[in-house]
Amino acid sequence: MTQKASQDITSKTFTTSVIKKDKSTVNTVRAYVPEGLDLPDNCSCKEQIWWFLGLLYWKHLEQRLPWGEPIPLMYDHLKANIPNWPEVWRWCDDWLVHRDRYSPGEKAYGYWTAMPYQEQTHRLRTFQHAGLAKRLRAIQRKHLSRPIMVHLRNQLDRLSVDMDQFDDLFATNPNRHYYAAHLQTIIDGELRLTADDFSGRFHSNVSNMYKPLRALLRVDGEPDTLGETDIKNSQPLFLGLAAKEKGIEDNKYMRLCEEGQIYDHMAGRIGLLRESAKHEIVMFFFAKNGFKSTAKSVFEMEFPKMAAYIRKVKANDYKRLARQMQIAERKFVIDIVCERLKRLRPEMFVATIHDSVVAQKSDCDLIVSVMKDEFALRGVHPTLEWRDVRENCKSL
Repeated sequence: MTQKASQDITSKTFTTSVIKKDKSTVNTVRAYVPEGLDLPDNCSCKEQIWWFLGLLYWKHLEQRLPWGEPIPLMYDHLKANIPNWPEVWRWCDDWLVHRDRYSPGEKAYGYWTAMPYQEQTHRLRTFQHAGLAKRLRAIQRKHLSRPIMVHLRNQLDRLSVDMDQFDDLFATNPNRHYYAAHLQTIIDGELRLTADDFSGRFHSNVSNMYKPLRALLRVDGEPDTLGETDIKNSQPLFLGLAAKEKGIEDNKYMRLCEEGQIYDHMAGRIGLLRESAKHEIVMFFFAKNGFKSTAKSVFEMEFPKMAAYIRKVKANDYKRLARQMQIAERKFVIDIVCERLKRLRPEMFVATIHDSVVAQKSDCDLIVSVMKDEFALRGVHPTLEWRDVRENCKSL
């Protein structure tokens, strides 16, 4: 099962959706619940427990974490969003959900579904609950507060999944069950687009998906696969753009970013393979100022202006640099490129994966052209291209 580096959880997304077709369904809520789960007849908070299990299920998919990996959730957050939370936890404690240690000021409790329910297929359960439905509607309004967010969310309704190809590609894959769970959210119409609180980055069923699975997505039932744009050296590039907005320019650094050669250059200077050098540089970007490494020392000698800028930004809060980079990325991809595409071709299918735009292959040249134009207006000319999402399957 794929894993990704541990990150602060800032996005308040939920595993339930509110169905708002008419007044009779205004309090209808859906949640993913393990098959075979029977709660005692005397349990007075069944709906809240179903919702909580669905929350854990979605968080594992959202963060691409194994089912047994703890999901950190703030107690105050759970208490505010789950009616009668103490009673819910009393029913769940140990037999249905496990919880690890809480460290004041360091980490929240981590929760994960207990065996055997952890690995059982989860199915959508529909139920009525006025309190949960009202809270979820408020959260939906927050995440769909701008026209561009509504536009991108609506694009997801056009997606379907080629499950025959899934069976061909993943028939013997040991993680088949986990990958099928990702795809099932699209089949079930459990489609959501959210903006996190850290930088406003957009997250969706597509961005949360394991890369090779994107080759199974289809738009409007068309048989063709999709394409996705690629901005070479995007993280260092957006860091350079963020610095440029503050009046800091390092010509050598930006030239290498534009050429897509910053990691290759650093690899040669450090004496590492490119991927290893990339890992070291990204670690330096996101670490505290006291962090020491060969890559950091070489970077400071090669790009003194950028190094000084990085130290200044992280002086009081080391997470501020990551936030600044992600904001620069989000503003460019969402607020500029996607907004312009919406005006040019409102019927065009568009989804985003942070610094990348996913579309039908016939539209990808236009998207690259728009990106080039918008970057040029900001005085940079990065290396841009697009590729068929089927290339993500080469590693299988």
